[in-house]
Order: sequence, then C-alpha cells, then structure tokens
Amino acid sequence: LAVIGFAGLWVTAFYPAVAKAVATDRKPLSRQLGQATTLACVFGISVVLAAPIAGRTMQEMFGNAYAGAGPSFAILMLTAGVILVSVTFGNTLLAFGDEKRYAVGVSIGALTNVGLNCAAIPVLGSLGAAISTLAAELAVLAYMVRRYRQTVGPLTLDFRRLQAALGAALLGLVVVILLSRVGPALVAGGLGVVTYFALAVLFGAVSRRELAFWRSQ
Repeated sequence: LAVIGFAGLWVTAFYPAVAKAVATDRKPLSRQLGQATTLACVFGISVVLAAPIAGRTMQEMFGNAYAGAGPSFAILMLTAGVILVSVTFGNTLLAFGDEKRYAVGVSIGALTNVGLNCAAIPVLGSLGAAISTLAAELAVLAYMVRRYRQTVGPLTLDFRRLQAALGAALLGLVVVILLSRVGPALVAGGLGVVTYFALAVLFGAVSRRELAFWRSQ
C-alpha cells in the first residue's frame, strides 16, 4: 500500500508537468520521459527485497496463522512495483490526450484479472488471486508500453542505471537474508531497503542531482 501510495504521489506531480510540456514544448519530452520511466523502474525494483522475508513478515505483523500468506504477499509486492512503472506510461498517454486508448488498457487489465481469478482461485486460493493480479498488471503495462511507442515515440531507458539498480538490489537481498536469520524480518527488510537506496545512489542508479532536487522541493 505504501508503494502504491507513492505511485499516486508520483502521478500527482508527473501528470501536470507532462501535460504542460505537451502543450508548450515537446522537443525535450522524450528524453525527460525516459528519465522518469528509468527512475520509476529503480524504485519499482526495490520491492524484490520483500521476497525472502514475506512469510515471516506476515507472521510478525498478524500472527502465526498468517504465515501461509507469505507467497501471496511477495507476489503482490512485485505487483506494486509493476504498478509504479505502469502509471508512468498510463499518465503520459492521458497527458497526450489518449484517454480512449488508456481506457482500453485498464479494461484489458480488469478482464484479465477477472478471467484468471475464475480459473486460478478454485485451484490455488489466495495465491491464485495474487498471481492473477500480477498477470493483469503486466498485461496493462505491456499495452501501455505499446501504445506509448505509437503515440509518443521510441522508449529510451537508461540501461546503465537499471543495471546499477539491479546490482544494488542483489546486495540488498543479501543484507535482508543475512539479517533475517538473526533478527526480526521487519528490521531486516527496513535495513535492506536503506541499503538498496544507499547503494543505488553510490552506483549511480539515482543521481545526486536528483537527490538535491528532491531536498529542494
């Protein structure tokens, strides 16, 4: 919920800026959108840190009866990361006046979710529901990326920064796994997130210029 809440704040700031650029100066927009999408991916990657401690996190927060919710929680965290990236594309399309195609995209997601739920829940229960949700969000993302390329143009991601983020995530996972063996999962997860973002800055996945800009705001 916190990640999805961050996505909502991201959209609140992102949409007006893009809409203004669409109406005034589109020339630098493609590069800026590539940077924004790359940054959304960097934040989205951080959700993988929940995977090793998903079951214990559920136990610590809600009791031993909820230990079985771990796999569903891990999958839903991945879904939150996908949403964080997907809303960047979706709101870009809205800013470009492509509301009808945006509606098609979210409708595809809804239909995918309902259809997969009908098949997966009777077999896998809550895990099936989580998998269906992830699949639906991936379907929406795939559609939005395709429509983005048709409406805005080529998608330019900074793969160097994404590689740096993946390296930071791998080391963050090591921290989470090691700390979870000697202490509470919530503490391990929190320190893993701190480690990830510290390394993301150190490796160049997040620039110091961006950090200075955020502090100024």
